[in-house]
Amino acid sequence: MRKYELEDYIELNINGDKRNSCKDCLIPFPAAAAYINTRIETLEKWVKTGQIMAVEVNYEDKGNPRKYRGVPVAALIEYNDKEREKRRQIFEFLIQKAKQGNSQKLPTYSDLLSHVDMTWQSPPNRNWLYAVLGKINKITVESCIEYWRDSVMPSSLVIQKATGKPSEEFFYQAIDLNLVKEKYLGTKSEWNEEECDGFWREQIHYFYEAAHDDNFWEYVEGKLE
Repeated sequence: MRKYELEDYIELNINGDKRNSCKDCLIPFPAAAAYINTRIETLEKWVKTGQIMAVEVNYEDKGNPRKYRGVPVAALIEYNDKEREKRRQIFEFLIQKAKQGNSQKLPTYSDLLSHVDMTWQSPPNRNWLYAVLGKINKITVESCIEYWRDSVMPSSLVIQKATGKPSEEFFYQAIDLNLVKEKYLGTKSEWNEEECDGFWREQIHYFYEAAHDDNFWEYVEGKLE
C-alpha cells in the first residue's frame, strides 16, 4: 500500500464510522504498523511477545491455498488505548514532580519507564519515551504561546543517570521548537556546556513556576489526546 492508501484505510476502518462495527476486521500489517507509528519488523516482534494480537486466515485463490495475516481492529484500538493511558501517566508524573519543586531529586529516563512498567534496557522503549516526551514538549510549548506565558519543556525535569543532565534529544528539540538557536548551544557534535546548562535550568525554573496552574495543564492534557 502507498502512504496515502494507508492513511485512507486507517481513517475508514479504525478512526471512522467502521470503528465499532468492524472490530473483528483484519487490518493489513503495513496499515497496522502505520496506525501505531512503528515499523512492520517491530510489530512482528510485538506479535511474537504477545503485546498485540494478530490473526492468520487460510483461504483459496483460484484453487491455490493462501494465507493472510492481519491485526484485528479491536486489538489496535485496545493497544492505542493502553498507549494513551501510558502517555497520560507520564504527563501526570512530570506535573506532580514539578509541583514538588526542588525538594525532590530529578527523575531519570529509567524512572519514567519504570512508572509505566517498561524497562530502559529495551531500545524500542527508549525510542517510545523520547517520542512521548517530544510530543508533551511540543504541545506544551504551543499551549504556552496561546496562554502568553514563558515556554515550558516539561521533559527538562528528566535526566540521564550517568550525567545528571537531559539527553541531547532535549536540546535538539529546543532548537526545533525555536526556543534557542543552534549557534546559541554550539555545534551538534560539541555542545556549549555553559549555554546548555543555562537554558536547561531556566526551563526547570519555568516548569516549577507553571506547575500549580491546574487549568493550564488540563488544557495541555486535552490536546495530548
